[in-house]
Amino acid sequence: MDESADSIGFLAKAQVTSCLGSRPMAERLSDKGTYLTVSVADLHNPYLSYPTVRTRSSGRACRGECILINQRDFHPSTNQTRRDGTDIDADRVERVFKSLNYRVTRILNVTKSVLHQTLVEASQMDHSAYDSFVFVMLSHGDNNVVYATDGEILTNYIMAFFRGDRCSSLIGKPKLFFFQACRGAAFDKGVSTMVTDASGDVIVHKLPIEADILVAYSTVPGFFAWRNSSMGSWFIQELCNVLESDMKRVNHSDIMTLLAVVARVVAYQYRSNTGMVETDNMKQMTSTVSTLTRLFYITGPPPSSAAGNNVQSTM
Repeated sequence: MDESADSIGFLAKAQVTSCLGSRPMAERLSDKGTYLTVSVADLHNPYLSYPTVRTRSSGRACRGECILINQRDFHPSTNQTRRDGTDIDADRVERVFKSLNYRVTRILNVTKSVLHQTLVEASQMDHSAYDSFVFVMLSHGDNNVVYATDGEILTNYIMAFFRGDRCSSLIGKPKLFFFQACRGAAFDKGVSTMVTDASGDVIVHKLPIEADILVAYSTVPGFFAWRNSSMGSWFIQELCNVLESDMKRVNHSDIMTLLAVVARVVAYQYRSNTGMVETDNMKQMTSTVSTLTRLFYITGPPPSSAAGNNVQSTM
């Protein structure tokens, strides 16, 4: 299991009782947007994929940075248990994303301050030569938060560092976030189902600052995420399975399609086997939130119908 019911840290969280009507105008959030130069033809092609980096010589180059945060141990004040089996997930993630030509920075047991500094440094890097950015965090969690070794951090706080208004070199590029963590203490008992066989013009276009972000969670809000101490977590292991399988295919699938495959396999083929009535035979449903504005082919070149003028050459 990712966390036992006894290890969940319950914290009182303020609830928002009303929306904009209760806020003074000065406190209301606004999206002023950021700017990206695109061709008119690209702007009106709904099946266009994101540009990918390829070198002129070998055809391979660093796709981008992959930050891998592996939280195994926690300070006693957090009431969080040791996450046995997380190193198995971290090893697999590191291997898979290196094979996808990402530069992986793997960090074990970060405090809130170290995580903050890591995010600052990553967001201030020049990502101009890269085609994407990946952040993976393996930890305990609750709804909307994940745990550093010394306390919780909002997932939105992590992602905000890479918005278009704070990381300009990633504007118009996919930013992927993968969170392996519980989002609550509820168990998913599942339900029964029956299955039967059977042009060259260029314009400067304004983008929302939250554009081109994908967030993949191991489970849905309020629910438990499962991890096996000897085999790793359901979500991370299946994500790596799907990515590795698609790398071997001639015709690659985009990331949203791949995550749908992950969701289906986890939902249909995994169940808990704890030997305890309260937690045995439980299920898990992954969750994805996306503001991607193009198709993103992470495992290989896109099909010609989606490619367009989408190869970014580097020396």
